[in-house]
Amino acid sequence: CTAASDTMQITYTNPPWVFAGNNKYICIGDNAPVNGIVLSASGTGSWDTDGDGSFADASSLSTVYTPGTGDITAGYADLILTSTGNGTCNPVSDTMRILLVVPPTVTAGSDQTACTNTPAILNGSVSGTSTTGVWTSSGTGTFLPDSTTLNATYQPSSADATAGSVTLTLTSTNSCQVSDNLTLTVLAAPVVNAGADQVVCADATQITLNGSVSGITTTGIWSTNGTGSFDPGNTTMNAVYYITPADSLAGTVQFTLTSTNNDVCNAVNDVMILHIT
Repeated sequence: CTAASDTMQITYTNPPWVFAGNNKYICIGDNAPVNGIVLSASGTGSWDTDGDGSFADASSLSTVYTPGTGDITAGYADLILTSTGNGTCNPVSDTMRILLVVPPTVTAGSDQTACTNTPAILNGSVSGTSTTGVWTSSGTGTFLPDSTTLNATYQPSSADATAGSVTLTLTSTNSCQVSDNLTLTVLAAPVVNAGADQVVCADATQITLNGSVSGITTTGIWSTNGTGSFDPGNTTMNAVYYITPADSLAGTVQFTLTSTNNDVCNAVNDVMILHIT
């Protein structure tokens, strides 16, 4: 007989590719969010575990695993993601490990009051399974020297003062994350104005000062490099200053108005120059 032929076609498809995720730490008592990836025609997979915990939805790539008592005793649980809807391909699996650790102890410190010209000195602590942490702020101030220094200083911004207070949060790192907060009340620094420079003739015997202090305080004190006196006193914003012959001979007298009763803020000052011609 004459030879006869027939043909069949074999179609090859790529096997599924599965990634369960990187190993992660979680605190004992917390649940573990997991986000797997399955690259296949169906893009579906199913979770399983060698522990005794449970999944919120084992057929969802993104779900939550709740460790069981056996997982906590062992200190870990392996989570296995296996591809489904594989067609003619064999299922493919990948495993990630949840490491269960005792939560560290985190203390942000007591609530404080600071000023825009007086930074807050922080005193945070992290102990136990972690000794490192990072500070964050609900405001726009700056941590110095940086946000990972537990006893950093926090320099409030003007926006912090406008808000009145900010929340500073210390969160542990290099382990499961635990946070603690403190409330920082922020005051605006006093505003001091010694007034515009003045010019008088050498035959003048006195001038009237025109200073002002506003903000958290309205009080201040005058000082001078001159030899005259203030009437009724150097704590009166619009005091009269009596010019002496020595002042006239010097030609200029400097007046400095410095805020007082500043609460936690540093004192603020401003200078006015008297020119005697």
